[in-house]
Amino acid sequence: MLVTSRSTAHLNFAVIATDILIPEQVMAKGSWTTSLFYAACTLIPQLLVILSGKAIIRIGVALVIMKSFMTSAIASAFLLIFGYDHPYLIISFMFFDSIAVHSTAPLYQVLLADYIEEDMTFFSRQKPISTIIYSLAALLVRPAQSMAPFVIVVILTHYGYKEYQTSSLASLQLRSGMFYVVCSTTLVISTAQLLIFYCFASKCSGKSADGDIFT
Repeated sequence: MLVTSRSTAHLNFAVIATDILIPEQVMAKGSWTTSLFYAACTLIPQLLVILSGKAIIRIGVALVIMKSFMTSAIASAFLLIFGYDHPYLIISFMFFDSIAVHSTAPLYQVLLADYIEEDMTFFSRQKPISTIIYSLAALLVRPAQSMAPFVIVVILTHYGYKEYQTSSLASLQLRSGMFYVVCSTTLVISTAQLLIFYCFASKCSGKSADGDIFT
C-alpha cells in the first residue's frame, strides 16, 4: 500500500510539481529538456532493473529494497533542509526518487514469491498461501491508488492550488506547499517502509535456515 501511494504520487503529480517548483529559466514548459526529464524518470528505472538483475541477485533483493528506503529517507531529509531555493537539487531529487520507487517495485513480487516458498517449507504446508497473499496485496492497492491523489490534492488546495489552475501563476504559498509535499511524501513513506520492512525482515530471519533474509 505504501509503495503504491508513493508510485501514484509520482505518476500523478510529477508534471505539476515540476511546473510549480522549477523556474522557466531552468526547465521551460514544453521544452525538449522537460520531455527528456520525464522520459528519463520513466525509462531509466525499467532499464536499471533489466541491466542490474545479476547484481541484485548477488546482493540480495531484501537488502536492495532496504537500502532504497534508507537512501530515499536521507535524500528527502537533505532536500527538505537545503533544497528549497535550489531547483537543480529538486530536479535531481525527483529523478533519484523516481528511480528508487519504480526500479524497486518489481522486486516486491520476487520477495513475495520467496516469502511464500519459505512459508510453505517452514510450516510444511500442502499448498502455498499465494492466493491469500496476492489477494490481500490487491485489496490494499486499490485504496492506495485512490487515496494518495485525493490527500495530495486536499493539501495543495489548502495552499491555493485552485487559484493556480485558474491563473497558471504559482503563489509563494503554493510553491512552499508543493515543496513540502514532495519532500514529506518521500520522507514519511520511506521511513514507514523502512521500519515495517525491518520488522518483517527480522521475523523472517528467525524462520529462515541461514538466519539472514538479506542474503
